[in-house]
Amino acid sequence: MTRLGQALLLSALVSWSGEIVIAQSSSVIPDSTLGNESSIVTSQDPNFPIDLITGGATRGTNLFHSFTQFNVPEGRGIYFSTSDPATQSILARVTGSSRSSILGTLGVLGAGQPNLFLINPNGILFGANATLDLGGSFVATTANAVKLGETGLFSASEPASSSLLSVNPSAFLVNQIASQSEIINRSTATSSNFALGFPLTPVLSGIEGLQVAEQRSLILLGGGVILEGGKLVAPSGAIEIASFNSSGAIGLRSTAKGLQLSNESFRTLGTIQLLDQGQIGSTNVFGAGTDIRLSGGQVSITGASQVFSGGSFLPSSSGTTDRGRVLIQASQLNVSDKALIGNSGINISPDVVIQADNVNLQNAKVNLPGVFGDAGNITLTVGGAITLDNSSLETPSILGGAGGNIMITTTNLNLSNRSFIVNGTTIGDANSGAITISATNSIEISKNSFIAADTFSPTGKGGIVSLSARALTIDRGSISSSSFREGQGGDVNIKANQITIRDRGEISARGVSVSASAGNITINTGSLSIADRGKIIASTPSGKGGEINITATDRLVLRRSSGISTEAGTREGSVLIDSIANTDLAFGNAGNITIRTPFIITAPLENSDISSNSFTGRGGQITIDSNSLFWITPLSRADLIRLLGTTEPSQLNASRLLTNSITAVSQQNPELSGNVTLITPDVDPSRGLATLPTNLVDRSNQIAQDCTPRNQRTASSFINTGRGGIPPSPEEALSAVSESADWIISEAKLTQPAERKTPQSITSPTPVIEMQRWVKDQNGDIYFVAHASNVSSTIRSKNCP
Repeated sequence: MTRLGQALLLSALVSWSGEIVIAQSSSVIPDSTLGNESSIVTSQDPNFPIDLITGGATRGTNLFHSFTQFNVPEGRGIYFSTSDPATQSILARVTGSSRSSILGTLGVLGAGQPNLFLINPNGILFGANATLDLGGSFVATTANAVKLGETGLFSASEPASSSLLSVNPSAFLVNQIASQSEIINRSTATSSNFALGFPLTPVLSGIEGLQVAEQRSLILLGGGVILEGGKLVAPSGAIEIASFNSSGAIGLRSTAKGLQLSNESFRTLGTIQLLDQGQIGSTNVFGAGTDIRLSGGQVSITGASQVFSGGSFLPSSSGTTDRGRVLIQASQLNVSDKALIGNSGINISPDVVIQADNVNLQNAKVNLPGVFGDAGNITLTVGGAITLDNSSLETPSILGGAGGNIMITTTNLNLSNRSFIVNGTTIGDANSGAITISATNSIEISKNSFIAADTFSPTGKGGIVSLSARALTIDRGSISSSSFREGQGGDVNIKANQITIRDRGEISARGVSVSASAGNITINTGSLSIADRGKIIASTPSGKGGEINITATDRLVLRRSSGISTEAGTREGSVLIDSIANTDLAFGNAGNITIRTPFIITAPLENSDISSNSFTGRGGQITIDSNSLFWITPLSRADLIRLLGTTEPSQLNASRLLTNSITAVSQQNPELSGNVTLITPDVDPSRGLATLPTNLVDRSNQIAQDCTPRNQRTASSFINTGRGGIPPSPEEALSAVSESADWIISEAKLTQPAERKTPQSITSPTPVIEMQRWVKDQNGDIYFVAHASNVSSTIRSKNCP
């Protein structure tokens, strides 16, 4: 309806109100707080079921109304009217004790397109058939008052304290919270019953729920906001939901998309719930995307509910597109039971920003596809944990645009039960976006979950995947930036103190198709453990293998058929090895591998390999800078022929051996084999450890069997050093019994000092008398003597010759 039509209708209704008024509506009851400027409610003919509200207190561009009770019956409409085109805001407060139930149509008639504020601290309910019919923005709040500039106030809880000014509303104040201060929306109405407030356009018609005009805002601010299957729509405008659970204030300002909340100061925030297919947002094929903001303590989106937006894929007159944005701020965000955040249409996806203490997605997704343009971007800043259980974060491009970027900052990230984070491309020349994840503690990817920036584009490149964490665990999961067509795989960069890859877990930058090239993988860690068929792969069927650079400052462990590979056209290069290996297609060159670590540790006969082989192309270069290699051996092509007993090129692969191998060969052309370079200390590892004797001292040959006279000035001595502190050999059996000795406790203190023996000097040469016997005197002292007269001894002497 045009403004002229609205003016004529308003004039007719006002003129009729004095003649065919049936009765004052019992649903809307004005109070007397505005004195002579009280609101006036007139009910029209039942065949035209609307109630018209006139009067009120005008202050500049503000029009104030005050009611003891305010409800809109189902099937009827309540319209605020104004004949002043300068009116910008209509503020209606409820000073009574009951909540407002909006079951029909709430709208505005008259000149201009003023914003409408409904203020009821006791709560507001929008029924299933509730609709809005106005040209401006709409605000429903259970706050106690609206602040007007620095000194003005319009209070519903304390009307007498109000100070009405012409200044625009600037903030909402909360100083007391009623027990029923929630805002509940159940509206699924198709469109306005009357459409008197603004003209419905093809973009707006048929949209369900509470809706405002284009480029206007819809704001719900309460002590708890619940969408019980209800819907909120603001095409090319803004939707804001905020919930409080304490006293405080939140600012209000005007933007190009209507009113906007700002600068909240609540100590604690309330709950926001979307239940039973509740919806917030809209997709606009011909206009800008909707800006959506949810701000609460606990925000729950469940039961197939959706928060979505999206702008036109057609550029505006300025040549730009407004994709819209979804901002969620919460202490705890729970998204579950097939719920969706993002874009459900074919238009350009919005950007999604989530700021929370903890985020939990269970059987849900954040999905921002770019159908005809670039995909949206996802940014998560989470102080605690992010948990994805059978859930996903997706920013794929489908028809030519670039994949979106995904940036995550958190303490812990856990992906399980087929959860995934992806941003690939499918058709066109664009590249996949980047995935950047920073976790101060841990990243865990398990149970068939994955992170991927793959590309299916003919010429595009896989995205860059960058992860940093204290600990990274990949357990039956994967991290990938691969190319599935003619493009090039992306790069994977990982930095973590500890990295564990197990149970077929994988880090890859493959070129999967016949002509695709692999990407590069860079890993910086303290400890890298790969086990149970875990892999790090930058291989390709026939393109160029990627580069793998690993720095592990502590150790690299390979166990139970695990491996590191940059192969081309081999078994690792493609799952189609048997078909490719028998053709001329497997001509790619293998990539290079560089490993720097003190120790590379494997176990015997576990078939764990480091390989940079090619089938018909050139083998790669493997450089290993390490102190020690345990149970893993470099093998040449000639070694493979000898050990495998065949010269058939398709069979010359170390994966067919049980031993652990390092290979860089060309399976078909020996002249194209690569090199394996080991940089180790000046020690030959093949020599192993020096074996020490079990018994370092043989007592039988340490003491002379005869008593040979020595030079008179040369003293004799006997020393047994044992091992000299050298530990046992690793191969030496441990002693079954360890020796122990108890502490000795003195029974009595010595009363006399020990006798000090005076050294005896050696006198003139006398015949040397050989000692022949051991004797013990009556005091128990033992002597070594030449002969023993009248001394009884139980110690037999050694007979000297």
